[in-house]
Amino acid sequence: MDAMRVDLGALKAFADELEGNSSKGLVPGLERANREVQTGVRFGAKSVSGEVEAAKQAMTLSLARAQMNAVRMTAATNVLVEAARLIATRYADADLTSAQQLAGVERILAAAAHKAQALYPVPTDTGSTA
Repeated sequence: MDAMRVDLGALKAFADELEGNSSKGLVPGLERANREVQTGVRFGAKSVSGEVEAAKQAMTLSLARAQMNAVRMTAATNVLVEAARLIATRYADADLTSAQQLAGVERILAAAAHKAQALYPVPTDTGSTA
């Protein structure tokens, strides 16, 4: 098996940057958006038009999907940050020359990637506009 080199500083910086972007950007934005949509979609409140009602329903559904995606993205980010920190710790604390230790790190990374993708799957184009 070939030797693997890991830049622990870069791995820690990656985890810090990812966590910072999430905690300072994504999470506050999600909280702000949640507060703003608590009252529902307000446009066309006095309109009896079926088209306006359909547009309100479509917008409400879109907002709910966007919120769900943001929650999933935050959870996936947390999984990746935790895995990066765990791997950095394992590399720093142990001599990873044995195949068993390296396999453990690879399992952690694969499990984190799988869990993150399950939380926030790659979008597929279903051809639907809804």
